Amino acid sequence: MTSNTLITREEAIKLIDTLQGEALLGEIDKLLTLINHLKETKESYTDKYWKANAEIGNLREKVRNYFKDEVDGDKDATVEMDIDDINHLLNLIGADELKFTYSAEVTITFTITGVEADSEEDAKSKILDAISYEVNSNLEHDSTEDDNYEVDNVEAE
Repeated sequence: MTSNTLITREEAIKLIDTLQGEALLGEIDKLLTLINHLKETKESYTDKYWKANAEIGNLREKVRNYFKDEVDGDKDATVEMDIDDINHLLNLIGADELKFTYSAEVTITFTITGVEADSEEDAKSKILDAISYEVNSNLEHDSTEDDNYEVDNVEAE
């Protein structure tokens, strides 16, 4: 077949079939790649499932053994647990220990000098107006309603 020769109907059909076949083979290759990827993914998730299942069984056994040791064969036993016992059990199963919250009252004492004022009350007022603070951390701080600023022992220099 040359560039200026017409092709027959049969040759055109054969050419179209060949081109469609090549396109179809390309699509089949894509599908096979996708199927193989899905099989690998399934196997990966299956492995993860069985590992997690085994870990759950291991954790159940640790908890059961802990209480078995506490009861020590006495079917009428009462198990009392303090925080250390609970945290020990949580550690056995790989869980975070219980945490508690604490609060503190903080007192900061410092001396300010060189405040120019008309009177002790004026000096006290200027000092109170100048005091500010910031809690720089992830600690919670209640509103300043609970904060108490006092200025004591104001004396002339």
